[in-house]
Order: sequence, then C-alpha cells, then structure tokens
Amino acid sequence: MQTVEQFTEDASLVGLRTLYFAMKILDEKEVQKLHFEINKVDQVLQNKEERLESVYSELESNLTLLGATAVEDRLQDRVPEVIHDF
Repeated sequence: MQTVEQFTEDASLVGLRTLYFAMKILDEKEVQKLHFEINKVDQVLQNKEERLESVYSELESNLTLLGATAVEDRLQDRVPEVIHDF
C-alpha cells in the first residue's frame, strides 16, 4: 500500500497538482470561539487579512490527515494531458 507522502511525491513529479484532505472535530465551545474571533476581525480596519490568516492558521492546526488526490492543471505549462495511476 502506497503512503500519502509517496503518492503526492509521485504525482508532483509528473506535474500534477496535489491536494491534501484533513479534518478536525470541534466542540461547541471551539466553534463559538472561532465565530467570535472572526467577528472580532470583521470589526477592525487595519491588518484584516493578517488577522484572519492567524485565526484560520490556529483552526488548521492539529488536523487528522485523511488522504490526498492529484489533479491535472491545464493552466500550468508542461503539465501532462493524462492522469497517471500510482
């Protein structure tokens, strides 16, 4: 069985765009905190993008990796026309 790491390495070597899928289960308190933080960022006028990035960065930590996929990116130069089986 191929590991996710090996799959994404093989896919990227042939020019495919790789995407990871991960998840995190949040309890009600964590969801409320997330909504509070996002609403707080909405109230500010300066550095909004950086502050939102910080909120989302915290949310995206300690995720459980579910898997990965690879897709052809026809907008990119020199990308193969056929999806490869790994």
